[in-house]
Amino acid sequence: MTSISIHCAHSAIDSNWELGLRKFIASSDDILLLKDIDPIQALTSGGDLDFLVRDPESAFRCLKQYLGAPLYRARFGCFYEWGHVDLIPYIAWKGACLFKTNEVFYGANLQSPGRKVADSCVEGLLFWLRPPIWGGFFKPGCEAKVKQALVESPDRFEKLLVSAFGKRTGAQLMDIAKSSDLEAVLPLVSHLRRKLWCRRFFCNPVTTLAQLFGHLWNESMLRFRPPMPWIAIVGPDGSGKSTIIETLKQTIRSTVPQVRVFHSRPAVLRPGPPGAGPATNPKDQIPRGLATSVLKLAFLLLDWWAGYWMRIAPAGAKVTLVLFDRFFPDLLVDPKRYRYGGPMWFAKFVWKFMPKPDLVILLDAPSKVLQSRKPEVPFHETERQLLVYRNLVNGMKQGKIVNCDRTVEEVTRDVRCLILNAIARRKVNIFKQRK
Repeated sequence: MTSISIHCAHSAIDSNWELGLRKFIASSDDILLLKDIDPIQALTSGGDLDFLVRDPESAFRCLKQYLGAPLYRARFGCFYEWGHVDLIPYIAWKGACLFKTNEVFYGANLQSPGRKVADSCVEGLLFWLRPPIWGGFFKPGCEAKVKQALVESPDRFEKLLVSAFGKRTGAQLMDIAKSSDLEAVLPLVSHLRRKLWCRRFFCNPVTTLAQLFGHLWNESMLRFRPPMPWIAIVGPDGSGKSTIIETLKQTIRSTVPQVRVFHSRPAVLRPGPPGAGPATNPKDQIPRGLATSVLKLAFLLLDWWAGYWMRIAPAGAKVTLVLFDRFFPDLLVDPKRYRYGGPMWFAKFVWKFMPKPDLVILLDAPSKVLQSRKPEVPFHETERQLLVYRNLVNGMKQGKIVNCDRTVEEVTRDVRCLILNAIARRKVNIFKQRK
C-alpha cells in the first residue's frame, strides 16, 4: 500500500478568532449585523453571520486585518475553517432591493461592545419575507420576531413594507402580519416579487438594472467556475466509505455550509429509488450483453454530463460540497458489480470523456483488513480490486490515497484536510460587487 503524508495548510484553527471577530465588528460604523444575535455563539453552534456593509471591499480588507485571509471567498461570502461570514452591500432579490442600505443603517441599534445591529423591524421582515421571496417557502419560527417588531415600532414596520411593495400591497402584508397567520404570504410570492422589482426599477432604473445584470452574470459565471469543488470517494468493500462520508458531513459543517451526497451517478436522466445503489450481490446478477452494455455506457455518459450541469455545478455555485460515494471508475475496477459485459477498452475510452472530479480519494488498507470487514468478498478479489484502484488513482493528477486502517476519526481528519486543501487551491475571489 502506498503511504502518503497529508499536510493541511488550513488545519490549525486560529485560537484568537473570537477576539479578532469582535474587533472587526467594532472597527467601523459601516458594518452592521443583520440579526440581533451573539456572533460567537452563532458560529460555534453551526450558524453563519450576515453583515450589511456600505463598502464590501473595504469591509473585506478590514476582515483580513483582524482575522487573516479566508480559506476561500465566493461572491459575498468569506469562509474560514471556524465559520462563514457574509459581507452584503445590499439586500436584493435579482437586483431589486428589499430595503435600501441607508434605510437599514438609519434605524440600526448600537449595542455593546460597539456592535451595530439591524432594528427589530428589518430583522422581523427578513425572517418573514426573505425565505418566500428568495426561495418560495415559509420558514417557521419568524412569528416572535414579527410580533416584536409590531410591538416596538408598527409605524416603521409598515413604512418599510410600503417602501418595498407600495401602499396597497404593503397594507395587505401589514394585515397578514397582525393576523399572526404569516404563512398566508405564500400565495402572494409571485405578486410580491413582481411588485418589488417593478417598484425598485421605476424608482431607480439604472441601479436596479445594473444589480440585475450583475446578479445574472455572477450566477452564470459561478456555473462555469464553482467556488466549491466536487469530490469522489472510492475504495473496495470494507474501506468504510459511507461511514467516513457521514462523519465528514458533521466535522466539516463549520467550514462548508452544505454537503450533498450522491451514490455512483447523478441520476438525472433516470432517477432510481431513494438511496438505491449498484448491485450488492453482483454474482447473482446476469451481466448485460455487448450491445446493451455499450448502450448503457452511452446512457451513463449523457447522464453524467446532464448531472454535472444540472446538479453538480449548480450545487458548487451555491457553495455546496458535492461528495460521490463511488463514481464511474468503479465500473473499471469491478465491472461485474455494474453488470457490464462489454470490452474494457471501450469503458476506458468512455471514461476519457466523462466530467472529472476536482479530487478523487481512495480509501486504502491491507487486503487482510478489508477481508475482515467484508468476509463475503473472496480474498483474491479484494487483492485484485485494491491493485486496480491503486493504479487507477495513482494515475490521476487529482487522485489521493488515504490509509483507512485506522480509527474513523483519524481517517476523517485526513479526508477533511485533503478537501480543505482542494478548496483553498481554487483561490476563488469572484466579482467585486457594487454597492
